Amino acid sequence: MPLFNRTASVLIGAPNNEEGLGIRGLRIVFNVKKTRQHNQKATNTCKLEIYNLAPTSRSKINSTNDVVVVRAGYTQDQGESIIFRGDITNVNHLKQMPDVVSVIESDDGVNAMQSVKLAISYKEGTSLLSILNDLVKKFPLAKNIRSVLAIPDVKINKGFQGVGFGKDMLDKITLDLGLEWSVQDQTIKLIEKDGQDSARVLHISPTSGLIGSPVKKVDVIKKSVQAGRATDRPGWVVKSLLQPTAEPGSPVSIESSDIPRGSVFIIENVEHKGDTAGGDFITELDVVEAK
Repeated sequence: MPLFNRTASVLIGAPNNEEGLGIRGLRIVFNVKKTRQHNQKATNTCKLEIYNLAPTSRSKINSTNDVVVVRAGYTQDQGESIIFRGDITNVNHLKQMPDVVSVIESDDGVNAMQSVKLAISYKEGTSLLSILNDLVKKFPLAKNIRSVLAIPDVKINKGFQGVGFGKDMLDKITLDLGLEWSVQDQTIKLIEKDGQDSARVLHISPTSGLIGSPVKKVDVIKKSVQAGRATDRPGWVVKSLLQPTAEPGSPVSIESSDIPRGSVFIIENVEHKGDTAGGDFITELDVVEAK
């Protein structure tokens, strides 16, 4: 897989609108962090630096209403893929002579998830999966359950009532079904707890971008417990040339002298760092062994 000729672009505009301010051909620096967690302190974030936007373009960026979509990749591979989609939270245009650097910060789905308050009620015998589907539809995000949930359904035997934040109800329903949820690129993603989604396995090897050797995380149990995820599965930190399709909850195989061939892992956290003018254009993954 030839990973040459880096490329990146940015689209900024109103939510659910694929038209807006398109940015390409300028220097773009990005730092994207993604996690399979969904609490307030662990959300997907992106920090962008865009060099020398025209004044008319700078004036079109709204820090309270706009959504930013960041794409990156290699022209000699599969081109650009979305590495982040989220709500802009802060914008600053800094004069760093001779440049003007537009610094854009954003997060993924926090506004939508925290804005939904509900009062719901379901009678005895209702399917938990049907309640889950109803609940997901009430959030102003892409209504897409992206994994096939091969799990047994459960019918409630005492009825179900809830008043409050929708995300708290989502916590309750997914817990009862043995699932977990997160927001990935403004889409609610549901997978089995500590499991993986149905995405095609990403393969990382010395010939497909692996940088150095994976590092075993000796403190994976401590970190997982602190994050509310009890697991005793071995963890690794893997660095590679940019892997734009890598996403938390997805499977990845890693080929290295330190890891047996054919080993499959689940991505816990992703960090994409890139600069179209040189320097880093990499992905760092925290992974754990698949069940």
